[in-house]
Amino acid sequence: MKKATWLLSRLFFLIILSTFYAIGSKINPIPALNTILWFTLIYCVISSVKEIGNSSKTQAPFIIGIAIILCYVITAIQNAHYIASYNELYLTGINSVFPETWLEDSLTSILHPSVWYQKLKFTMGFEHLVIHLGSHYRIDFGVLGTNLIRFAEYLGFFITPFLYRYVSVKQLYKSKKTD
Repeated sequence: MKKATWLLSRLFFLIILSTFYAIGSKINPIPALNTILWFTLIYCVISSVKEIGNSSKTQAPFIIGIAIILCYVITAIQNAHYIASYNELYLTGINSVFPETWLEDSLTSILHPSVWYQKLKFTMGFEHLVIHLGSHYRIDFGVLGTNLIRFAEYLGFFITPFLYRYVSVKQLYKSKKTD
């Protein structure tokens, strides 16, 4: 019972943290700060994995499950924000940091996988990552570049904890071998 309570509380904490990450990375125009937010979230996932123990039978499913849940929640929130901003800008001409329907759209996307999938398809077809460097320079990654960056971001949620686990087990093995 104690382990189940720990797991549920840790999962809830990571979901809340991923929600803050999704909101922060969507409204923040500074890529370096978004990278720091991503590493903070990964650090929390890795520290959760370390608390489970050293058994790969429990760590691997935990890593995969957490990565799937976090990617689902993050994409739901980010896609809902993009579509709500898109609709608000093109239908009313207003551009705000938090569009009026964004929260309801996010909750609907999280609770209904079919809505999540439709928002994901729309966003993957239209969203451009644009970085403005001053008033004269800008970098537009286009749809393909934006989707590749998004894919790398989500792939990192799966690979980084396993990579950390591999490196830590390898170091543990070397320290035992030298003793």
